[in-house]
Amino acid sequence: MTPANSLKSTGISKLLIVLLQIRLVIAIIPIVFHIIPALLANVDSVNILIGFSLQISLSLLMLIVSSIVFIIWIYRIHIDLKNLFTDYPITPGGALTRILVPLYNVWAFPNTIYTFAEWFGEQGSVFKPVDRKLKFLIRMFYGFILASFMLNDNSSISVSADIKPILLILLDVAWKVLGLILVKTMQNTVIKKRLQEVT
Repeated sequence: MTPANSLKSTGISKLLIVLLQIRLVIAIIPIVFHIIPALLANVDSVNILIGFSLQISLSLLMLIVSSIVFIIWIYRIHIDLKNLFTDYPITPGGALTRILVPLYNVWAFPNTIYTFAEWFGEQGSVFKPVDRKLKFLIRMFYGFILASFMLNDNSSISVSADIKPILLILLDVAWKVLGLILVKTMQNTVIKKRLQEVT
């Protein structure tokens, strides 16, 4: 058994990454639906509507499945963190609470990532880039929240009715990319630490 496979989170992270990649592809599809009518005026709008409805249903299904897998992953990676560092400040149960409790999770989820970044930033120069990268992603997380509120609140920002749906789609795609980068970065960091221990 390789050091990476000895981690509780490795197997589930591979599944999660595939699911997040599928969600990203599905999130890009609406951009095509917005472009096609503009390029091809004779395309049947009923077919576009059916395709769009299918995309929404598939997106919802993937959201449910990937959310369940994410919850399992975040629990398992915190088991790995506790095995790697007995004094790691967030327990597996604590990580679940930070993600599952509504409103609290708006602060607690980014704080979980920040804690991870800070902890590994103190583990030596090899992990400093991870610390900086994750902290940058946390700022992006809050930036996306602010942008989403501003786009959905007509009094905050004036955006034309034609452009607003495309901006919301692009914001959704950006969220998906952010999630994918976060999972990959955290998982690869834990694997690197595990490899460091056995070499």
